Amino acid sequence: MPNLGEQLEFCAVRRQDDGHYSVHSEIVIEARPEIVWGVLRDFDAMASWSSSLKTITGDIRHGGRVQSHFYAMGETWVADHEFIFEDGVRYGWSDPLTGAFAGIRDNHHFVLEPIDALRTRFIQSDEFTGEGADIHGPALARVGFESYPRFNSELRDRVATLKRS
Repeated sequence: MPNLGEQLEFCAVRRQDDGHYSVHSEIVIEARPEIVWGVLRDFDAMASWSSSLKTITGDIRHGGRVQSHFYAMGETWVADHEFIFEDGVRYGWSDPLTGAFAGIRDNHHFVLEPIDALRTRFIQSDEFTGEGADIHGPALARVGFESYPRFNSELRDRVATLKRS
């Protein structure tokens, strides 16, 4: 990924040499990482500010089984995951998809990077790998490309609202 320096928002889809697809999005948020983490980690309140990821339920710890509840393509979806969790830094999953997308692995991460004492870079990335990723990857990546920047902006706006109150 290129060094984005002071760029405030970014999103790109890439087709990798092996045929899989990745989505990388990021946004700079004017707040310390612990403030951003507090909003990102408050799964009970997430539906009040996020139009896509509604909540995460289950065993919230590294290696725990969780369910992500999200709205995409006009429907609410629930997906089971083995949680990747590093408190205050990142969470996500890397699991096989089911149904029409069976054979594809979804490698989705939400990451905080401190920039300085008052700013945080929030990164949301995804990779679609495995059998069928060359066929279904473009559609899956398009969903990410359309929804991740919106989620990122909604997170930034929620943090700004809480800082003002």
